[in-house]
Amino acid sequence: MKSTDPSQDTMFRTIVITIVVTFVVVASTLLLDTLLDRTAFEPKTTAAAPTSVSTPTPVATQAVRAVTVDEGEMYLHPSATELKTGVVSFVVTNNGSIHHEFVIVTGDPTGTKGDAPGRVSEANHIGGDSGPEIGDIAPGQSKVLTATLPAGMYTAMCNLPSHYAAGMHFQFSVG
Repeated sequence: MKSTDPSQDTMFRTIVITIVVTFVVVASTLLLDTLLDRTAFEPKTTAAAPTSVSTPTPVATQAVRAVTVDEGEMYLHPSATELKTGVVSFVVTNNGSIHHEFVIVTGDPTGTKGDAPGRVSEANHIGGDSGPEIGDIAPGQSKVLTATLPAGMYTAMCNLPSHYAAGMHFQFSVG
């Protein structure tokens, strides 16, 4: 006599496994998409961690968009280069073996001369001369720079001597 228990049926098992696997894949994809998009994050009102650099602009009602930036010898790899206007947090991780920095200027400083040999000009530094930047990122360390960016073209860079010329920069647009 054949069993009437559906869990013993091969077809039933196949359907159940397919449904469970589909559910897990869809749920994982949605979670990953939410984590990578990061456009729904609200800024925290608590004090910043010691490794954070923030602008003093009040941002309580604006959504923060996050851009991850991997840096190393001699590269900067951003997760996005087209951003919306408003508050943007750059999460910069030094995956290299030497110290780097992270500076943002408006426009393109290529061909300009900085305040020391091997550097480009930071005359268009976001926020003016005392604007936000990450001055030192040790190997293996991550730091955050948060800024309110109006529409325009920007260059993010490591401006330690000769690092810009070696390729440690990228341009991005805000609109």
